[in-house]
Amino acid sequence: MAMMLLTVMVLLAAMAVTSRAQAEEEKADRSIPAESMASEVVLQGKLFCSVKRQVTMPFRGVVTSVRAHAGQKVKEGEVLAGYRLPPDVAMQLSRRLSSPQINELEGRAAEIDTKLTTLKNKQTELDRLLVHNMAPAESLKQVKIEMQALERQRTLLLERIQIERKLLREDLVVVRDMLSEPVSPVHVPKEASLVSPIDGYVIGIHPDLREGSETGPVSPAFLIGVMDPMIMRAQVHEMEAFRLSLGDKAEISLESLPGRRFDALVSRTSWTALTPALEQPSYYEIELTVPNADLVLKDGLKGRVVILKTR
Repeated sequence: MAMMLLTVMVLLAAMAVTSRAQAEEEKADRSIPAESMASEVVLQGKLFCSVKRQVTMPFRGVVTSVRAHAGQKVKEGEVLAGYRLPPDVAMQLSRRLSSPQINELEGRAAEIDTKLTTLKNKQTELDRLLVHNMAPAESLKQVKIEMQALERQRTLLLERIQIERKLLREDLVVVRDMLSEPVSPVHVPKEASLVSPIDGYVIGIHPDLREGSETGPVSPAFLIGVMDPMIMRAQVHEMEAFRLSLGDKAEISLESLPGRRFDALVSRTSWTALTPALEQPSYYEIELTVPNADLVLKDGLKGRVVILKTR
């Protein structure tokens, strides 16, 4: 009886091990795409502009004009909107560009120059008196020590002034680019502009950017994108990743544009898995370049990608 019970337990244990192994094999099979052994690699992807740039409204202001709309083609440097700086903002910029620190440093340098002139005159007088033994040599030595100390201070101040002036010039360039208008330490424009940083199309406008509205610093006020070509990003299973190469041809179809097919090429492949966890299958991101001469493709559209493999 004991021998029969032991045999039954051994059989049950073996069946359990076999069942677990079969379950693991089925799970592994499910993690591998069904298309992995096919001549085509089928993926789902999403379209993006090949280049995007934001246009930021850097200061609070009242919008005076909005000259661009979604879908409009724009050139680099083209004015997209204008706004008026409130008095307090203009005053803050004037103070920022006036650089009172430079004025203070220049004042200290001028004081040192005055002291040096006085000491040089004193040195000349002592030299004259020493010729006739009418002044102690120690007095002349002390004057020279004071002059050397002042010269060192003056050199350091002039170096500091040069640095501050360089920083001011750089800040002027920054503020000019932010306002898209000429600026100087004595002139801050009351009106400013938002301009396009690149050639492209307006693909987004901030909802608060309306003529007559007072808007704080907004990012992005406009979004400019290059729409030809577009790129499509997709994720590919590790079993398929090693089958893909740069330049592989592909065909894209979109649910929103039934009946149309778009040619594409694999233009970038990632070498780093998106899912690094050990227990999960690894997927890699790829990009495909899609010509879009008629601009029918839009940023954010989803579609089906079929990458054609001849080997």
